[in-house]
Amino acid sequence: MKFAVAINAFMPQGKGIRCMSLVPKGLSRAELLALLRSRLSPPSGAPRFLGPDHAAVVMLVTLRRGSLEALFAKRAEDPRDPWSGQIAFPGGRSKEIDATLVQTACREFFEETYVDICKRAEVLGSLDTIHPRNRPSMTVTPFVAFSDTKFVFTPSREVVEIFWAPLDGLRREAVDINVGGEVLKRIPAFVIEGHVVWGLTARIVDSLLTLLSGRLAASAR
Repeated sequence: MKFAVAINAFMPQGKGIRCMSLVPKGLSRAELLALLRSRLSPPSGAPRFLGPDHAAVVMLVTLRRGSLEALFAKRAEDPRDPWSGQIAFPGGRSKEIDATLVQTACREFFEETYVDICKRAEVLGSLDTIHPRNRPSMTVTPFVAFSDTKFVFTPSREVVEIFWAPLDGLRREAVDINVGGEVLKRIPAFVIEGHVVWGLTARIVDSLLTLLSGRLAASAR
């Protein structure tokens, strides 16, 4: 399934809504990690294998000069993939070989990036499990991992691009999205360095933003 995006800004003259700073000024690495650990669900409490209708993704973050950056991937075009061609976090469906959803997230991250993130970064915990709107019977558990190293990744066949982006640079826009010939009008989305992040991934970004800010962010849903 192919999709195309045309951006129509919420604000006049094409000015998007810039999000609030996610990391308070002067927040140290130790303070950021303590904040995330205190607000995320601990990885030790991650559900065990629940079946193929349950999936997990990894939102890998790093801190650069007081700015929080996250890793995103652009999925390859694949008619079998409900999120074909979209910006996403590495991840996928649970398999019987996975004892827990943490293992699902780490295995899928490796398959898409060739990096064993469980060994090379710290999985801090998970955000609330969500249901994709185009697959409501599924659950997706987003895990947040932190690394001091800004890895350079080699995309697999499942993704065509992997990139880091500062979350403080987010802009909110309204987008028209063509999904398989159906045009979805003025869908709320984030614009990140020219990439449009909408749907499930935007909901995960917004969930982290809400968690860090301590108050409800403007909805990206």
